[in-house]
This record gives sequence, C-alpha cells and structure tokens, in this order.
Amino acid sequence: FLMMRRPPRSPQSRSSAASDVYKRQLPAFAIGNIVFEQFLLSSGEKGAGTDIISWVTFAVGIINAFLPMGWLNEKLFPTGEEQTTNETYNQARRNFEEEYDRENPATRDEAAKEYTAFMKGYQAANM
Repeated sequence: FLMMRRPPRSPQSRSSAASDVYKRQLPAFAIGNIVFEQFLLSSGEKGAGTDIISWVTFAVGIINAFLPMGWLNEKLFPTGEEQTTNETYNQARRNFEEEYDRENPATRDEAAKEYTAFMKGYQAANM
C-alpha cells in the first residue's frame, strides 16, 4: 500500500521494493500457519500440533528472505558472460523470433504488415 502512495523514483528501486515485499510474504504466511496450528488446532486434541510442512515453509521463507538470492541464482544457474554486439536494432531484427508489436493483439495486424515489408526490403538489399 505504501508503494502505491509514495512510489520509488526509479524502476530498479521500484522492483527492488516489490521483491522485498514478496520476500516477507512466505515467512509471514508460515508464521500464520504455525500460530493457527499451535493454538487453535491443538487445543484439547491429543497428538495435534504443528505440522512439519509449516516449519519447512518457515525455514525456506527465512532462508529466502536473508540469503543473497541474486548471488545464489548466479551460482545455481550460470549464464556465462554477456555478449556485446555492435548491431543496430534493425540489423538484429531479422533474427528475432518475436517482437512485442507482433505479439500484442491490439497491434498484431499492422505490425505483421510492417515486419513483412521490412523483411522484403532486407532481402532485396542483400540480393
């Protein structure tokens, strides 16, 4: 709610604030489950108590909240080095499998005509 009232200034800080909110949701959900199971379900029932899944969820949530997930993702899923290119957008466009305008239902027809004209012009220039 506070993010909507006073949004951060840059898109990076906005996405960082949103991911911080998401990081807090899993531990809060798990704590809610633990409290519910501990106090409401176990009152008077023999053998009723906190389920192991709630504790595992809580542990995963705490790890996710405090571990540097960017670093962990880089270690688990190596992407290699980024490749720089000197191509312009129009030079690289012929290799794109999809573009936003061609996939957007509102602009699909016009974008398909424009892309077809672009490809015909590219083929004519390279023959």
